[in-house]
Amino acid sequence: MRLLLASAIPLLMVAPLSHAQSSRWSTLGSARIVPGRSPATIFVSGPQRAREVRLCIDHGSLWVSELWIEYLRGTHQRVRVSRTLSHGICSFATRLRRDQAIRSVRFSFGRQGGGTRPWARVQAR
Repeated sequence: MRLLLASAIPLLMVAPLSHAQSSRWSTLGSARIVPGRSPATIFVSGPQRAREVRLCIDHGSLWVSELWIEYLRGTHQRVRVSRTLSHGICSFATRLRRDQAIRSVRFSFGRQGGGTRPWARVQAR
């Protein structure tokens, strides 16, 4: 019994650290992608301030050309992506001009491969 408890302790010590690292990004909003309807817009639920933003794709793959980030005050920031994002893959973190509240993120895309309609998530920190 002592051997079993001693082997469980290192796992308990590692779990909170890895959870803290993955929870640094928070999801601002998500949307199901409709083929042929580019660009897609993801609206943020409530104004959220952020320093960095990224786009993640689940259940499929998309070629994403660029993001347009709309801030609450009406200004915009354009970010070039030009990359294929597959299931579970996120774009590079994009540093925003300043810590501002985001209203929505719009992005243009091209479909890669068949399968199910992918989900897109906008994450920030």
